[in-house]
Amino acid sequence: MRWLTVLLIALFGVLSTPHAVAEPIDEPTQPQLPGLGIRLLQIPEALQDDPRARIYIIDNVAPGTTITRAIEVQNRTGRDQPVDVYPGAAFIEEEGGFGVEDGAAVNDLTSWMKTDLNKIDMTDGEIATVDLTIDVPRDAPEGEQYAVLWAQVTSAGPAGTGTILVNRVGIRVYLSVGPGNGPKPDFTIDSLTPRRNEAGSHEVVAEVSNTGGRALDLGGEVILTEGPGGLSLGPKPATGTTVAPGRNAQVVFALDTVLQPGPWQATVTLKSGNLTRTVTGTLTFPDSGSGESVDTTTPQAPGTSWTWYIVGATFALLLALVALLAYRLFKRSPVSNGHKR
Repeated sequence: MRWLTVLLIALFGVLSTPHAVAEPIDEPTQPQLPGLGIRLLQIPEALQDDPRARIYIIDNVAPGTTITRAIEVQNRTGRDQPVDVYPGAAFIEEEGGFGVEDGAAVNDLTSWMKTDLNKIDMTDGEIATVDLTIDVPRDAPEGEQYAVLWAQVTSAGPAGTGTILVNRVGIRVYLSVGPGNGPKPDFTIDSLTPRRNEAGSHEVVAEVSNTGGRALDLGGEVILTEGPGGLSLGPKPATGTTVAPGRNAQVVFALDTVLQPGPWQATVTLKSGNLTRTVTGTLTFPDSGSGESVDTTTPQAPGTSWTWYIVGATFALLLALVALLAYRLFKRSPVSNGHKR
């Protein structure tokens, strides 16, 4: 009978659908803003330290897996009203950016998504919890797909206009289907370009390549140092963007000012989740348009500085001391005095 029991347990394990476990997210420390709100209440245990996973639904699962997430919807619009909750298709724009389709557009991922509540009659100030289930079929294709879980309120426009006002907020969904932990995210910062925009302000543009297998949500900062007269500027934040696997995109740092041409030493740091990349380059800003780009994929030749002079002088002094010591030892030895042992 033991072999039959073991067989039944193994068979049950094969036929049952695995579930990915999520852990609760800490309460928000920021004050809640007026209007319609939505936030994620759970995070995968393996992604507890990933800041992206605290605001977006991010996971990698095998085909046939079911995952659930608790979502909080807040009505702080100042009146009682019904709230629609539904999934909508999304995509990564070719030039960078997270794009969404109109309304409840569908793709493979949205067809796997279901909520226990589709319409909630909410009083003003009410907070409701919605359970989202993503049931990945066993024949699901491998790769990453994108969607948004929306909360939406609809109201009539100004009298006589015949318009309808739609206000919606959402949580992005990045779901990778595949074995193990899925493809690793990675990226490189390929170049830095100084430019002056049409408004007359200067900018730094970082060219980025997504060399991994997951979408990236990039943000970061630039610091300018060693400018004319020893001037410095920053840190200045990036205009964030989303980059699909295998794609390139530009991340722009608006400096919001007009600078002397330079040269300036630019240090750019970009982050996506737990990934961080930092590069430096010497930039000279043009009078208009784009200036000369700096390749950051290969190490730049170090500039001459007093540090290198000090290191060189110290090394030369050590060599002189060693030579002097060797000479004195040689003069004191019996052989050098013409004696034999």
